[in-house]
This record gives sequence, structure tokens and C-alpha cells, in this order.
Amino acid sequence: MPRQDAGAHLVDRVRKDLPGLLQGTSDPYVWIACDTATTRTLAAYVRKELGLPKQRVHALGYWRAT
Repeated sequence: MPRQDAGAHLVDRVRKDLPGLLQGTSDPYVWIACDTATTRTLAAYVRKELGLPKQRVHALGYWRAT
């Protein structure tokens, strides 16, 4: 699977699974590390759509997909 497809698949999976994983936690912390574009997408999702403050999210893009 090309990296771009893998990134899209990962974003879909996280959007599906993460809300349930965070449910019931009082002070969640999310750590994201993957290719830069996927990292940006997931970090924005976690902060904007799930409402986690930026202090509770660590996001690091390790490489750029080609």
C-alpha cells in the first residue's frame, strides 16, 4: 500500500476508534507520530473536533511522504 493510502487509512481508523478510547478518561493525553501530513491532520482532528487542549497533545511528523 502506498504511503499516501496508508496515511488516509490511518486517519480513518483513528477517527473511528479514538473517541471511544478517550471516553471515560478524565485527563487524556494523545501522542501522535507518523508522516508529517498525517500528523497534521490527526493533530487538528484531536484538538478541534475532539476538543483536547494543545497542552494534552504531542504531535511529531517524522518524515514527508513522497
